[in-house]
Amino acid sequence: MNLRGFTLIEILITLAIISLISVVVVPNFLQSVAYKDLSAAADRVLAVLRDAQSRSLAAENQKVWGVKFDGNNKNFIMSTYVTGLFEAPVAFISLKNNLEFRNPNDPTAPMGGTQQVVFNSLTGEPTPKNTVTISIGLTNEPSNYKTITVYANGSIEIQ
Repeated sequence: MNLRGFTLIEILITLAIISLISVVVVPNFLQSVAYKDLSAAADRVLAVLRDAQSRSLAAENQKVWGVKFDGNNKNFIMSTYVTGLFEAPVAFISLKNNLEFRNPNDPTAPMGGTQQVVFNSLTGEPTPKNTVTISIGLTNEPSNYKTITVYANGSIEIQ
């Protein structure tokens, strides 16, 4: 009867190989999850902006619609906009902890304060009529960000 098991050396070599693979695979996996979070957040911002634009064009509730971005609290709302104020939001979205809004003039720096986009009910263009840039980035990687641009003509895209 042969009762041979694993030697200590074999077990240590196996553990070393598993550790080495983990050191390489886990950070890459976490980074890919962060990039997916960033892309999903940019897509969500794009969808909410287009929804607000569509509601303005349809004159839903006989009001104009807009989106307000809060860089300090890392969230954004879609709401009707009356006389300089956003009313009760119909959509309230918070960014994940690994994301932040970025300064539109320097997307590698966090955005402080708020930024808003309000759409004209006749044309769907931003009011006032100028190009508005919203940037979202990974909190721990300043060079990784997505930019959503609302052009003065009303078109919206992710870059």
